[in-house]
Amino acid sequence: MGRFTRLYEVVPRMDKTISRMRNRLVEDNFRGINSKPLLNSHMRVLEENISKVFTHDIFVIIREQIEFEKQFVMAKRLPYANVGSIVFYVTQYGRSKRQWCVDYHLDKINPKFFCSCKLFESDGIPCAHIFCVMKTENVCKFPDFLIRSRWTRDAAKQFELPKSLGYYPDKTIQIAR
Repeated sequence: MGRFTRLYEVVPRMDKTISRMRNRLVEDNFRGINSKPLLNSHMRVLEENISKVFTHDIFVIIREQIEFEKQFVMAKRLPYANVGSIVFYVTQYGRSKRQWCVDYHLDKINPKFFCSCKLFESDGIPCAHIFCVMKTENVCKFPDFLIRSRWTRDAAKQFELPKSLGYYPDKTIQIAR
């Protein structure tokens, strides 16, 4: 689009873009409901648990973090008895100067992880450093603390409007025109 683009040229482009976005959402939902991802990482039990909770696209992103975890080594483990947590220092293999701090709060029901890279806090995706600690501590069930509802399979169902309310996307588009 240029400086002299007219409004009547913009509207069809926007309509086409929105249609593509909706189509992509429908495809993702279909793929998530009717297929199961291949489990091929070294943390297969955890990966299977993750595949049941998250959408297909988010599962792929999390699996990349699980694969990236192979590059990290546990440098130090410092327990804090009075707080009930353990601080892990994770370094990248061959680059000991690159170091991240992962705070692991011990809880039998729902353990909590906080990493200095802040990937989980910013994007809602657990980082490879957290997976490194999970592997070290032999955590086999994906903690509920690391599940953001916006990335789950049930998230789309929460925002769907029922047809009984008269919500029809095609009619809405026609009225808007």
